Amino acid sequence: MQDQNPRKEFIQGLESLEEAAVELNQSIKELNKRLDELNKILESR
Repeated sequence: MQDQNPRKEFIQGLESLEEAAVELNQSIKELNKRLDELNKILESR
């Protein structure tokens, strides 16, 4: 049987959440960049 440490599991969960937040932030930045490019194309018409 595994030795369960709720505090350790909680910290690991927070670290996973932080990694996901960093990835989400990067995706949002890329999306914003593409939206800016699209806006420039649309404005130039």
